[in-house]
Amino acid sequence: SFTGFRECHCSLRPNLAILAILPFPPLSPMNFRAALAEGIGTFVLTFLVFTSLAIEFPLATPVIAGLTLGTFVYIIGGISGAHINPAVTLALFSIGKIKKNDAVLYIVAQIVGALVAMALGQTVTGGDTGIVGGDTSYDILGEVIGAAMLLLGISAVVAERTPKDAAGLTIGV
Repeated sequence: SFTGFRECHCSLRPNLAILAILPFPPLSPMNFRAALAEGIGTFVLTFLVFTSLAIEFPLATPVIAGLTLGTFVYIIGGISGAHINPAVTLALFSIGKIKKNDAVLYIVAQIVGALVAMALGQTVTGGDTGIVGGDTSYDILGEVIGAAMLLLGISAVVAERTPKDAAGLTIGV
């Protein structure tokens, strides 16, 4: 028996014997469902933000991002926790709210979802987002403030400082 590894009962399926030496459990249907939810959530967020920068939308991009995040907290929150961001997944892993194998799986799904969204977004918009460089210090300050607000909202939800039914509003707004 290998310490820390799964025990294999492969008599019915000898072709799966190799799984006994893996240092992590194979992908279960629940892990796959959660990873798929993370991939889809990240895809939708990335695609909407990307296209909102390139195509004229009736709402500002930050509003679109907030509404999308808030909506996905309600849609996939019960499936995966609705991290939709590798930084959020790493933060939750660092405080023990998600297991290492799930964190890796989520991050891979999030990256794949974002890459597919970017490819589709470039196809739809012709690749031009219309973003023109400005004063970098103000851009950085805006990103820091936005990230801080997002993480404060997530922290409030994770620490159960907000009503459970208001999780999407707390994170999205």
